[in-house]
Amino acid sequence: MQNINGQQAKQLALHGQGLLLKDPFGLGQEAVLRTIEQLHYLQIDTISVVDRTQHQVLKTRISDYQPAMLHALQSEHKKIFEYWSHAAAYLPMKDYRFYQPVMRGYQLNRQVDEKIRRLILARLKAEGPLMAKDFATPAGSAKRKGWWDWKPAKIALERMYMGGELMVAERRGFQKVYDLTNNVLPDNTNLKAPTDQQRGKFYVSGMLKNLGIASPRDIAYARSTVKRLSKYDILASIETSLHEMTEAGEVSRLSVQDETLYCLTESLSILEQPPSHKCLYFLSPFDNLIINRERLRKIFNFDYKLECYVPKPKRQFGVFYATHFIRRRIYWQAGLQSPTQNQHPRYQRHLVRGNDPPNKQTCYRFSRCPTSLPTHFKLSISVNRHNK
Repeated sequence: MQNINGQQAKQLALHGQGLLLKDPFGLGQEAVLRTIEQLHYLQIDTISVVDRTQHQVLKTRISDYQPAMLHALQSEHKKIFEYWSHAAAYLPMKDYRFYQPVMRGYQLNRQVDEKIRRLILARLKAEGPLMAKDFATPAGSAKRKGWWDWKPAKIALERMYMGGELMVAERRGFQKVYDLTNNVLPDNTNLKAPTDQQRGKFYVSGMLKNLGIASPRDIAYARSTVKRLSKYDILASIETSLHEMTEAGEVSRLSVQDETLYCLTESLSILEQPPSHKCLYFLSPFDNLIINRERLRKIFNFDYKLECYVPKPKRQFGVFYATHFIRRRIYWQAGLQSPTQNQHPRYQRHLVRGNDPPNKQTCYRFSRCPTSLPTHFKLSISVNRHNK
């Protein structure tokens, strides 16, 4: 077992996330695909203060990113698809077969109204891709009361999609456009059912590649979602594959501050290279680096809480986005305020955290440094020294 220090653990984590170098995956549309393949998944979420999660994650890693690039990869080139990892996400099409067991498990455990199902299939065959709004709400149905109070067709569409019978061909705005799976899947898609061993290796390889360094629990981050959707527990296959890959030398066991963590052996070479990129990034609350809050605390000693669902009077920070200063540290939690009429979006406040908060010079560089914020955001620096 190799011993490494906390700074080296952070370096491995940032390298896996593509946050040590500028444009590590290149530029343009191909870089978007390479980024998603590296990150293993790209979470989709409705929150949009700076930008929607999927776009903000890509903007922090690809300097010329435009949303049209992501849309084209899904709708035209069919290099990515939508399904669930630990949450709704864009996933590499080359990994499709590893999500089929979840689809089959979901289909076995969820019923679809057969009459509505036949209607949906008939309309999709006759008319092509359709959105939920293209299906009329039955006469006499009660008025919907909220986001999850779906009409019968929407429920059926989602269950058919989760069961693999339908796929999302594209999104228009933020609305899903559904189509028959056979119309969306490329002809050369590998549909061979993976064994439990192959599934375990898929999770170990994919998660260690993007996390850089991780515990077995981190690798199995999607466990609860997979179990909820398909009634299958992936933990046993992950633990078996992790042991086999460690014995084979593909994975290295590391000791970090008396905790045993793992990384891909090929990633260890990054520890010999000093980081060459210093920049500020505004990370979405659902960014792959910080989505696992427990891991964030262990690796970066940073306690992050998403408070957008907390009533405003009870919010401590008003947090929507965290600030990540690339020097192997996360300095700020930053509250972001959406724009009002005739005003720029701006920060509500910053909270400097950690044992080494930035000085005045760092704060000045913060205000001058290129960030991944849209240009119409107005910077307003207000630092409250609060060490934890």
